Order: sequence, then structure tokens, then C-alpha cells
Amino acid sequence: MRLSFTRVGDSPIAVMARNGGVSLEGFIVRKEGLVLLNGAIKGGLRLTCDRCANEYEHRLNESVELLISDGIFEPRKDEEQSLAVVEVSDGAIDIEAILESEIQSIVCDYHRCEKCGAI
Repeated sequence: MRLSFTRVGDSPIAVMARNGGVSLEGFIVRKEGLVLLNGAIKGGLRLTCDRCANEYEHRLNESVELLISDGIFEPRKDEEQSLAVVEVSDGAIDIEAILESEIQSIVCDYHRCEKCGAI
């Protein structure tokens, strides 16, 4: 799902993307010149335990809040930024690419299976 950055207004737009067994569902809305993506990532991923090297199914049910900027984002000096910012350069918001990026962030993290997590 690709949306034009300029088409996003004050009314929320529902968005959804799927990648394998993982989905991102939520909405986007204009917020102070940026676009806010508010949603949830749900589903399951096959991960490898970093301790015992066994594969296991990791269940996901995580909320996601991202700000999307059309171009390079530079916060004002007096402003503290608490949300992650995704920069798009072609004027289009690609929800599938955002989901893929979030999945890769999860995969690259350190993981322990249920058996190794208790040790």
C-alpha cells in the first residue's frame, strides 16, 4: 500500500500491510506537518535463539507509533522528539516497506527461546 504524502490530511486513513505471517494494521493522519502512523504489528516470525541456535515461533502483538517525514527531518532545537521518524524521499508513504523495516529490526535483535529465556 502506497499513499501520497500530500494526500494525508486531518482525517485518519486506515492502512494495512502483510508480510508472510506478520501484519501491520492502523491508521495515518497529518500531525504538525508530519504524518503519524499509529497501529499494531501482529502475527508470528520464525526466529533463531541466540543462545541455543534452535528455531522457534516468536509471537508479535506490538503497538507502533511512527512519525513520517517527506524528506530529511530535523527537529527544532527546543523540541524533544520521543517517536521514531521515518523519512520518505519520493513523496510516497510505502506501508509495506515500513512493515519490512520493522520486521528486520525485530529479526536483528537478540532473541532467546522460551527454554533459554528462563536461564
